[in-house]
Amino acid sequence: MNPSEGDETSTSSSDSWKDQHSESAPGREDRRVSPKPGEWIVHRQGFDTEGTASRTTKILRHVYRRFSAKGTIDADSETWTKVAGAEIAAVGQGRKPVFHEETIVPGATFADAIRPVLPHLHVEGRGTHIVVADPAQLQRLGATMADVWRAVKSDNIGIFLGYGVKHWQEGTAKVLIFAGDGTMLAGFHTLIESAAEFGEERAKDYDAAFAGVYFLIEAKAPHHTI
Repeated sequence: MNPSEGDETSTSSSDSWKDQHSESAPGREDRRVSPKPGEWIVHRQGFDTEGTASRTTKILRHVYRRFSAKGTIDADSETWTKVAGAEIAAVGQGRKPVFHEETIVPGATFADAIRPVLPHLHVEGRGTHIVVADPAQLQRLGATMADVWRAVKSDNIGIFLGYGVKHWQEGTAKVLIFAGDGTMLAGFHTLIESAAEFGEERAKDYDAAFAGVYFLIEAKAPHHTI
């Protein structure tokens, strides 16, 4: 075992992701499947979450500067790299199955740069997309990397990101996550009945990089799907 991984416990799922999650149209909700955080979290004792977040952020910023015509990084990108570093570290810690982002930098460039920091994770870039996934958490969900990339392509990736619903249109609430200084770090849609649980879980993802993290819940207006 890699020392950075710490002690790890996980269980495998007997049902495949394809069996559990049909490729329904965005907005068509399947209430039979509503994974909770405890169903996929892998506990890695001793994992250096803060150090991983910091190192990943520095690498992402270095890559951004390389691709900048002026060799600099703007304020928005600087904030994004810190947010991304925290989210990626959360995957490494075993809290969040997948990190995904589409950026102006080729995904493979980011992936190649951060892969050495994350030896126990699957790090891959395709086009402008970068994905960092925890094989152990995917196993608990009964999913594969092929499932993840299909979800990226169809925009039904919410469960992999730890939001509790596949697509934003399925959500009946919006969760907004802020740093203590009021900077918004993230936002996602989920079901109103589990918004507090998922909000608390996802807010913890940013504790390694930001102080005073909190979240707010906004109810969404009802919508109708065919």
